[in-house]
Amino acid sequence: MVTPMDSIPLSFAISFLALILIIVVAREILKRGEGKASFLDILRDRDWYPSLSILQFFAWTLVIIFAFFGVYLIRVFNGVFEPPTEIPLNLLALMGISVGTPIVSGGVSSIKYKTSDSKKSKEQGKRAGFSSMLQEKGKPTLTRFQMFGWTWIGITIYLIILFSDVTENVKNEDFDKLILPDIDPALVVLMGMSQGAYLGGKIVTKQGIGITGVFPSKQKADDDIVIIGTDFGDNRGFVIFGDKVIGAEKIDSWDNSKIEVKIPSGITKGKYKIQVGKEGAVTGEKEYETT
Repeated sequence: MVTPMDSIPLSFAISFLALILIIVVAREILKRGEGKASFLDILRDRDWYPSLSILQFFAWTLVIIFAFFGVYLIRVFNGVFEPPTEIPLNLLALMGISVGTPIVSGGVSSIKYKTSDSKKSKEQGKRAGFSSMLQEKGKPTLTRFQMFGWTWIGITIYLIILFSDVTENVKNEDFDKLILPDIDPALVVLMGMSQGAYLGGKIVTKQGIGITGVFPSKQKADDDIVIIGTDFGDNRGFVIFGDKVIGAEKIDSWDNSKIEVKIPSGITKGKYKIQVGKEGAVTGEKEYETT
């Protein structure tokens, strides 16, 4: 027979295993689906870039599922079969913030980082590592670190409150009072401030000139390539391919996010550095291999 105190670790162990099972099943469904996506792709936005706001929403979703099912099982083991019906207001507020931030963040990203070619955008996003969650334009930012830190601190504090609250109610045999515990309002404010700073930093950070990809991945001299990037502007500049400079008159097309150009004649098989320049600004080097 399971004693009231024994029901606590047993219930949360079952809840944890159930959560793992859900993730494993979801992972297998995604692997066998038409797109054969990885489960971790759930942390990417619609352009397939890793998203810090989605990571936060995902982490809190797992925590709430774990907590709710664990509390319900404790009630069941102690003769109370109705699930918890009350969800604390501050916890709802925190979940609301976590839901809203990815929506707003996605809207900002679609405006700032839009590309005329969704397929290329997806290819670029898939190449982006998860470390980019802490970066803006390739640079680590304090606003993203702050949001990342408060996410895990908030989750740790909530789990401590959860286990403390559950233990106290079980000791007092108040099984009807077993519900999801509330979270401190100060923590909700701090989480909200970190998310506000994250969104503000995302909005005000200027997107500079840069190359994000070159397609197709391999070509030979006189073949066409497409350079995808940011802030190229509407006025043509120049492209540097190895030690050759391709002037504006030799560039096939040029817009803010895409340049179409031919690989210069005389280029042999090997690896070359590509740069784009305009109005005194030059991108960093992007390595490209010719056949």
